[in-house]
Amino acid sequence: YTLHLASPDIQGVPPFNPLAIATGRAKAARNESKTRDLLAQACEGVPQGAPIVPAPVTNTNDITKGNYLDDPSNAVDVLSSLFNAVNRKEYVRAYSYWETNSKVGPFDKFQQGYADTASVQLTTGKVTSGNGAGQIYYTVPAVLKAKTSGGSTQTFVACYILHLSRPEIQGTPPFQPLAIQSATAKQVSNGSDTEDLLKKACVGQP
Repeated sequence: YTLHLASPDIQGVPPFNPLAIATGRAKAARNESKTRDLLAQACEGVPQGAPIVPAPVTNTNDITKGNYLDDPSNAVDVLSSLFNAVNRKEYVRAYSYWETNSKVGPFDKFQQGYADTASVQLTTGKVTSGNGAGQIYYTVPAVLKAKTSGGSTQTFVACYILHLSRPEIQGTPPFQPLAIQSATAKQVSNGSDTEDLLKKACVGQP
């Protein structure tokens, strides 16, 4: 398999094009063949770059700009990926974690909202979920600590609603992954207790 990713920092307009398979080839092998030998031969004749060192294992707890996280497998990882993209100033990628018909608004306004943001730290609370007519909804309380380009810190308490149409009932491409449907956020005092904020963040939400 050969996979391709256009550098996220140069993808200037939505939709974001994530890492995806560009080409692939396969052929039957004898059942008794050794897996190690098959792997050594699998990409013969295909141009290859230098081996990746260290191994490309993503730390899903690290959303700083030095890491690259693009993982929509669960609600917390979607939010972590969103703010990892913000920290790396990959705003088209950040925008892609919102549903097409969500309340996020136009991309230009979305990007402008982070113009003075140098970095964001994310803390999430207890995730809850609900089902309905083939749909799954997740509610995630969050506290965001944003550092501005001027060096000051701002604290926000937020509640995110994420949505996924069950994959087994998505009958035609493109597949719609788990994504943010809506969010509420308000700025609070920097000295506020994080645990207390998380407990109250989604009060009143379904």
